[in-house]
Amino acid sequence: MSSKVLNTNSEASLTDRTKGRRLPWHRHALFFLPCLLGVTLDLVTKSFMFRHYFDPLRADSTSAEYAPQFQHWWIDRIFGIQTATNPGALFGLGQGYQWVFAMVSILLILGFIVWLYLYGGIHDRWLTLTLGVVCGGALGNFYDRIGLGSLPDYPVEIQYNVRDWILFNLDGVRGFSPWPNFNIADVCCVCGAIMMVIYAYRTEHPPASNSTETDSDKS
Repeated sequence: MSSKVLNTNSEASLTDRTKGRRLPWHRHALFFLPCLLGVTLDLVTKSFMFRHYFDPLRADSTSAEYAPQFQHWWIDRIFGIQTATNPGALFGLGQGYQWVFAMVSILLILGFIVWLYLYGGIHDRWLTLTLGVVCGGALGNFYDRIGLGSLPDYPVEIQYNVRDWILFNLDGVRGFSPWPNFNIADVCCVCGAIMMVIYAYRTEHPPASNSTETDSDKS
């Protein structure tokens, strides 16, 4: 009998398990603060790096000075700065479809909010933090994809590109020599994806102690 109750409880939705509970204010902050921090850090660093290290003439394919941007190493041949613009998604995938990725970003963010507030995801601290981190990254790159990150002197063909500036290189290591340029928003998205995998694993394999406690309580 207790086993049947345990199975029923484990399959219950997050909304059902937390129905009637009033959420403290800091649970909402667990989503919005990482989101705000991620997008702010991304846009501030992009603005600074492109103001000081980006040459629009070198990005203009019609210019005689057209060439990759200069590299500025913080750790020689390993880590540094090189501004670049990306017309696609992460690692340059899907180039030329900026408007598609912009729409996907909006749908993703709206979907996360629905997940949190209509389907009860906000009651799980780890999930709430994860979605906040991902949304911060999505908003940072969305800002660029709708043209808000460009300046009037930027070539037309890059005005809706994502701004990248982090340079990482491991000489002789395939795929890392160099690693495709990226930004803070990309870091947020990758970290959020890893956190989502951890969340899925936790959901699939709940701690044994919790199962035991639930069983004893219900029996």
